[in-house]
Amino acid sequence: MSDLGKRLRARRIELHMTQDELAARLFVTRQTVSNYERGTSEPDLDTLRRIAEVLRTDVDSLLGTEPTLGNESRKKEALPFLIGLGLTAGAAALFFLLERQAFAWKSSHYDVIPYERVVLLLLPLIFLLQGWTLAQGAACLTALPTLPRFLRIGIRLAVITAILLYLLALAPMLLRMKMAERFRLDAEMLFSLTAHFGIGGGKYLAILFGTALRLTRKPNKDLTNGQDMV
Repeated sequence: MSDLGKRLRARRIELHMTQDELAARLFVTRQTVSNYERGTSEPDLDTLRRIAEVLRTDVDSLLGTEPTLGNESRKKEALPFLIGLGLTAGAAALFFLLERQAFAWKSSHYDVIPYERVVLLLLPLIFLLQGWTLAQGAACLTALPTLPRFLRIGIRLAVITAILLYLLALAPMLLRMKMAERFRLDAEMLFSLTAHFGIGGGKYLAILFGTALRLTRKPNKDLTNGQDMV
C-alpha cells in the first residue's frame, strides 16, 4: 500500500465513510477507490482534488507534504453562509415593513395590487434565500456532493425557467396590464392559481430551488477539468 493510499484510507475511516460511499461521491466504482487505497493505481491531480474535497481535507495533506487545512475550507464555506443569513434576514425585514404599508394602502384605497406584489414577490424570494442558506450551512458541516457539469447546468436551467414562468404568470398584475374583457376571467383564474401556489405549497418548492442552486455551485474552479471515472 502506497503512502497516498494509506492516508486516503485513514482519512476515509476517520470520517466513518465506506469505500462505496466515497465511490458514490466521486462518481467512480468501489473497485477504483480500492485500487487507490491499495496503491495499484493512483488518481490524477484533478481526481485527487475531488477526493480531497469529499474527504474535507486538501491535496497536500493526502500527499503528506503539509498538515491538513480542513479548518480553512470550513472558514471559506462559513462566509457565504453568514451572507445568506444576512440576505434572508434583510429580505424578511423588508417584507414585514412593506407588507404593513401595502395592507394599509389596501384598506384605505381598496387597491389590492400593491399588497399582492409584496406578498407574491418577496415571500418566494425569502424562501429561495432560505433554501440556499440552509444548503450553505450544511456545506460547513459536511462535504456536499460535486455534481457532473451537465447536471449542474440542467438544474440551473430548470430553476431559472421556473422562476421566469412564475414572473410571467404574475406579469398582468405586476404591470397592471389592460386586457380585453374576454380574457379578464382567464387572467383572474390564472392569477388566483399563481397566488395560491406562491403563498401555499410554492414556498417548499422555493426552498428546494434555493438548495438546488447551492448544489450546482462549483466549490473549486479547478474541478471543472476533473474527469469522472465510471
